[in-house]
Amino acid sequence: MYKPLTIDSNSSVSEAIVKASNFVGESIPVVSSDGLLLGVVTEADL
Repeated sequence: MYKPLTIDSNSSVSEAIVKASNFVGESIPVVSSDGLLLGVVTEADL
């Protein structure tokens, strides 16, 4: 089992760009520290 790629809600835009550059997909979920889904970042957002 693996941990899915997510971005913490406190992450900076530059951190999101780094994660997205190493990811093959169209969007990355943004989650709270409790793991709750807060939103989604897409390639177009970055």
